[in-house]
Amino acid sequence: PRAPSAAASPALRASVRPSAPPRGTMPAVDKLLLEEALQDSPQTRSLLSVFEEDAGTLTDYTNQLLQAMQRVYGAQ
Repeated sequence: PRAPSAAASPALRASVRPSAPPRGTMPAVDKLLLEEALQDSPQTRSLLSVFEEDAGTLTDYTNQLLQAMQRVYGAQ
């Protein structure tokens, strides 16, 4: 779990709320605009590495879910 960085750079637009998010919702995160991703700043690299890690985790989860659903379908 990484805390979002509230960078003053225009490349990153922080949408961090000062108060805690309502129960059952995801906390707000920084946004990285695609056209600004070409900048080689530490913040950009950090957000991209978080995205890559999250994308890999989501891919693993969906593959496991697919395998489980195929087993359920095959058992019917």
